[in-house]
Amino acid sequence: MSFDAVAHATGAEFRPVSVRIAVAVLAGFGAAAIANMLMSVLPEGEVPPRVTLIALWPGVPRNAVPAATHTVQYLGGIAAAVGIELVLVAIDGVRTTHVLFLGWVAVSRLAVAFLAAAAIWVLFVTLALPQVGPDLLSEYDRREGGIRRDWSVSALVYAAAVSALVPALYVLLPV
Repeated sequence: MSFDAVAHATGAEFRPVSVRIAVAVLAGFGAAAIANMLMSVLPEGEVPPRVTLIALWPGVPRNAVPAATHTVQYLGGIAAAVGIELVLVAIDGVRTTHVLFLGWVAVSRLAVAFLAAAAIWVLFVTLALPQVGPDLLSEYDRREGGIRRDWSVSALVYAAAVSALVPALYVLLPV
């Protein structure tokens, strides 16, 4: 990879906010897709996204669950990526240096993405999972730990993916 590509990829702070948000939307969708693919092979599979859906929409019809589950995940991924980018826009005036991880991703982007993943996990564990509870989830007591673990893994993969996809999109897209 040439130096120009790396400089271009990490130069998000020099682009208009509207471009940064548009790239974040694409990266959030892509990162959510990656996290969803991983989640489907984890032991609890689609249960964590369904828990989120049921917590947001308590009376969800059973036939709407599969499509609605993925919709909630993708919209959540997009919203988180836009939030990450807005935080980075807000702190751009404060940062004077940009340290790169592996010469590709700004450390500040990684830090904000992993903080967002931690916040998403806390919201899931404190709000969504208890709201569904044993009344709506079979064998809740036995499965709760596995659901939390799978959600943790998915959130960490999402943070890593969204952090890597933003600079990759700046290289691939003419923005």
